Amino acid sequence: MGLTDRSTAVPAWVERLKQEKELLQAKTAAAAERDRADRLQVESDGPKFWNAFVKELQNQSPHLIDLGIRASATVMGATAGVAEAICHVEMASTALHPQITNANFFYGKGQTEIRSVGMMRTPSFRFQIFPQGLKAVSDDSSFPMDAEQAAEVVLERMATHVTR
Repeated sequence: MGLTDRSTAVPAWVERLKQEKELLQAKTAAAAERDRADRLQVESDGPKFWNAFVKELQNQSPHLIDLGIRASATVMGATAGVAEAICHVEMASTALHPQITNANFFYGKGQTEIRSVGMMRTPSFRFQIFPQGLKAVSDDSSFPMDAEQAAEVVLERMATHVTR
């Protein structure tokens, strides 16, 4: 009998390994398809989330004057042809010796996160797909947030810092 003789029944263990291999290939293909769909959704919804996030920062900042804080959110680099948009947020208490802080948030179309750099530790956010759609998860939380909630987290943390 040679190595290519197939006149006998296929051993059960060979059949089991073959099925496991086929299952693994199917799972891998399905995961790759999910990843591709997620990337497409991030590319589509990421800019919408960024715009809503910036709008919330800009809309909520003026209300901090009620807490004795001057705040502003300014967008830079959001024009066509610019690879990355920046939103600069700055705050200062209105006290005689004001506390100040600022943060810059960066986002480029197709990126999977909104990065932050600031005087204090402001959170960065990574995008994740949930059944409800695209949400952001901060680097110090596992709670999925919409744009309004993400802006609230940023502004509240910064406001707490300047009112100490």
